[in-house]
Amino acid sequence: SIAAQSGHVITGISDPSTASPLEWKVYPNPASNKITVELGTDEGNTIASDFKLVITDSKGAEVWKGSFGESRMKAIDISRLNPGVHFIHLEKAGNIWIKEFITIQ
Repeated sequence: SIAAQSGHVITGISDPSTASPLEWKVYPNPASNKITVELGTDEGNTIASDFKLVITDSKGAEVWKGSFGESRMKAIDISRLNPGVHFIHLEKAGNIWIKEFITIQ
């Protein structure tokens, strides 16, 4: 996996080459009220409900957790997050993919 976690704080990063490439998007960026996370269409045989989503702040503290359900898109309300840099973690079967996004007022 890309990130090793202890509780709610990221404590280390391992070799990213161990995770297979994954096509996914987070938009808009920057955002104030909501972001959308979308699995790419190239992931045709991937089951969206197998993925967990976690948002952390710039210090690594977990501020939101959820999943896709059956849809390949997930709208997330970020209006209560503090402005600044956040990271969204897409997790499946021990692999973690991470993207950065910025929350504005």
